[in-house]
Amino acid sequence: MSLFGDGSTLAMAGAYTLAEELAATPADPQAAFARYEARHRTLVDPKQNNVATAAALMVPATRTGIAARNLATRLWPAAAAVGRVRDRVTPRRGTAHVAA
Repeated sequence: MSLFGDGSTLAMAGAYTLAEELAATPADPQAAFARYEARHRTLVDPKQNNVATAAALMVPATRTGIAARNLATRLWPAAAAVGRVRDRVTPRRGTAHVAA
């Protein structure tokens, strides 16, 4: 499970890994499944560990947490707008600013 849009990517990577492992030992699918599980787990575990953090941020357990979440969601568009303006005003590294 992923809350960040990685489900399709993980599914495709898992299918590829499983196909590789089954092709490596077609006569021993049990061993192939075990290797697949070990390999694919390295991709899946970090994503699943993030679910608890994301859930805690989206559904806080305390009134203070709820207030903080609500304030952050109200301020997020303003912070994003400031970032966009800053990006337009500040010259990029490696480019010369030429006054017209």
